[in-house]
Amino acid sequence: MSTRVLVIEDNKDYEGLLTSVLAQRDGAFDLQSAGTLSEGLQAIERIRPEVILVDLDLPDSSGYPTFQRVREVAHDGCLIVLTGLDDEDTAIQAMEDGAQDYLVKSLTQPRTVPQRIQMALQRRRRRAPLPISPKALVLGFLGSKGGVGTSTLAENLAAILAMEGQETAIVDFQPSPERHAASGAAAPAHDLNHLLSKPAGVITAAELKECTTELMHGLRLLRMKTAEGVWRPLGAAYVTAIVSLVRQFCTHVVLDLGSRVDESVAAALRACDIVTVVLDTDPAAIDSCATLLRQLEMVMSPKMPEIRLVAVDRLHHNQGTVANQMVRHLKMRPVLTVTPAADDLATAYLAGMPLLTTFHPDDAFRRSIQALADALLSSASGRDGVP
Repeated sequence: MSTRVLVIEDNKDYEGLLTSVLAQRDGAFDLQSAGTLSEGLQAIERIRPEVILVDLDLPDSSGYPTFQRVREVAHDGCLIVLTGLDDEDTAIQAMEDGAQDYLVKSLTQPRTVPQRIQMALQRRRRRAPLPISPKALVLGFLGSKGGVGTSTLAENLAAILAMEGQETAIVDFQPSPERHAASGAAAPAHDLNHLLSKPAGVITAAELKECTTELMHGLRLLRMKTAEGVWRPLGAAYVTAIVSLVRQFCTHVVLDLGSRVDESVAAALRACDIVTVVLDTDPAAIDSCATLLRQLEMVMSPKMPEIRLVAVDRLHHNQGTVANQMVRHLKMRPVLTVTPAADDLATAYLAGMPLLTTFHPDDAFRRSIQALADALLSSASGRDGVP
């Protein structure tokens, strides 16, 4: 069935461009257009569109009031704001108040608009009120080797979920340096090490919540303090207890598992609904990933979690060739290849603010992480007890 789309846009050239791009999708979209706000409001009442793309500056309305009027009569339609560079702040405000996305017309590649519409529809469905579930979704991230970007992907995916209205926690079981001090995040009342003097079975969810750092609204970080001397992994009982307790106050739990399968990681893997293995696209990294997958089979047998591969292309390899190599060596195909945004990643890491997904949504890295979130949550949908 076609998705009903209404474009409220007075620029005939841009409206024609959108019409041409969407028409190439073999009837996937039933497209209507309007050149003014008043015509658009009438069209909304007449056709009840599922998706509304609205320019903020129209002949009979300008700026944020345009979005407000459309939102009032949208009948739960998915709203996507069209804007110019000089009006981006208003578009961001619209997203905070219910829009699912915004497109900077001078920057957005027209061929990406159909995908942006589908992603916005998925976000709209996920933001709908969810029934209370006794079991949060647990997503584990495991690197095929150190330095492939596992932590960055895990944290940014968690940020995407939080921005979509999901109460999300990142749990990092490996000791690591503070990376969020420059982001203004307040230090927690206690760190996780504070609870390790107690037996795992008597730790409460309230105590664990006091050990979290709130990175942004709806996103908490739970991590080990940087260790001095020899690092000893947490026992399996503590890992199991921590994941179980975090599930009580979050709907999504993202586990940053590093790149070594020790006792604590093995216990965390057993709690995961989906494990994402992150690897580089060079041949040596593919070989190391094959070794890791064999190790997972030995550690997790007979019950393996659902595993997904994500490739991070730092050297701009041919994606088709890389995917074929992975199929031959790993018997698996990556769900997607993430654009690494190498310069931005390095700058954000050094500044202590690795949440790159807070940049505007036309950023290539942000789009990659959004696609990863959509792929993982689509895979998880329909599983019993999972939101």
